[in-house]
Amino acid sequence: MKANHCKRIAALLLACALMALTFTGCFGRESDKQNHTEYTLNEDGKSYTLVYFSDTQNYTKLEINAFNGLPVTVIGEYAIQSAEHLEEIVIGPNVTEIRDWAIILNQHLKNIFVAADNPNYCDEDGVLFSKDKTVLVAYPNGQNVVFERNGSLEKKADYTVPEGTRTIAHNAFMKTQGLRAVTFPASLREISDSAFIHSAVEEITIAEGLTAIGNDAFIQCDELKQLTLPSTLQSIGDYAFYLCTNKELLENFTILAPEAQVKLGKGALPTVKGKAIVPHWAEATK
Repeated sequence: MKANHCKRIAALLLACALMALTFTGCFGRESDKQNHTEYTLNEDGKSYTLVYFSDTQNYTKLEINAFNGLPVTVIGEYAIQSAEHLEEIVIGPNVTEIRDWAIILNQHLKNIFVAADNPNYCDEDGVLFSKDKTVLVAYPNGQNVVFERNGSLEKKADYTVPEGTRTIAHNAFMKTQGLRAVTFPASLREISDSAFIHSAVEEITIAEGLTAIGNDAFIQCDELKQLTLPSTLQSIGDYAFYLCTNKELLENFTILAPEAQVKLGKGALPTVKGKAIVPHWAEATK
């Protein structure tokens, strides 16, 4: 059983790597050597998609708006990933689509800023949101994190998701190694698939209002110490908390909804030593 789920994690990470290679392939790419980026011309022949950013020690800020006199309208899958020296991204007004997995695994990224006149996106305190601020699209992994000179973590950060947010997007907090605690607002309704996959988050506070947690949402968050899910919860997706193996969860896992109300996906609950942790369920009302 444990081996099967380790294979699941490995498969997820391998899929990321293979897809990254696919989307950063050489088909029709044009290079901007000065900005360490590569683009493909869109079908309309009048705009570009950013497909690759090359990490370099002396380049910590990436601005995305135009290339060869044409607007950059799309940030492609895996375009900005594993850039260890990148600290700031500035998204211009031309970008109208940011695809899943577009900005991931950038451990020192502090801020994602968006031009005020961008029609589809905005930022709040350097965190990427949809224009209406109902969807948290991407959290910069290194925001408010203190690093040692050798690159190791000195101090983790806490983050409070602003009121009005209804959805945490796919992979929004993926592998956030410097995040200690997250507080979700009463407006939140959904945490999407893979939102916190392999994050080092330790504490999660969820207000009443959340109804759905997606597949693999918190898979392998093995530093998670406490978890209380609200009475409004209706579903937990496949492997949502699998391989959350911290022993403190044995005494600190509560679901305030009655068991009959919550649809559990396959392998949805946290595990210790290969066995699912049984949560403290609320009693059903008579």
